Amino acid sequence: MFTRRYKEKVPFFILQKWLSLGHADENDIYKNFNSMHKIIEEEKQEATKRKAELEGDSNFVSIGKGMDTVTLERKLSYIQEKYDMPKSEAIALLNRFL
Repeated sequence: MFTRRYKEKVPFFILQKWLSLGHADENDIYKNFNSMHKIIEEEKQEATKRKAELEGDSNFVSIGKGMDTVTLERKLSYIQEKYDMPKSEAIALLNRFL
């Protein structure tokens, strides 16, 4: 699911064009940059929204404020389950609390 989502979002057309034609024009580079910027901003907004949701989630808060391995692992598992996301994304979200 994770790979499929990013494959749809990340604009690899510029690499394909470069490989097939040996170059990419200025407009392609500009479109690629804008697409990447948009993706980054969307991800940032989504992570900010999810962090706010977790701060108000009584189940997440009840896990505790500790920074020990056990507490962080429990928080990580909770995030993965709540948002049905891969561990790498859950770690990135959990890092917003550290």
